Amino acid sequence: MNKMLSFIKQEALEKAREIWVKADKEFAIGKDKLEKQEKKQSRLSTPRLSMKRNTKDLRLPRRSPNPHSPPNPD
Repeated sequence: MNKMLSFIKQEALEKAREIWVKADKEFAIGKDKLEKQEKKQSRLSTPRLSMKRNTKDLRLPRRSPNPHSPPNPD
């Protein structure tokens, strides 16, 4: 009778470990999927500059040798 109880207890412990391992894997997969979705959403909502369109706007005006004279127009 004790051998039977030990066997049943051992089987239950192994099954519990399997359930924990499966739950951990599913959690990791869900977490990874959620992080990827958040990164994608963040990239979509972040404005990007078009280098061709805004390059001229980003350039600083040229400075003349005399600091008191106005900048040269481009």
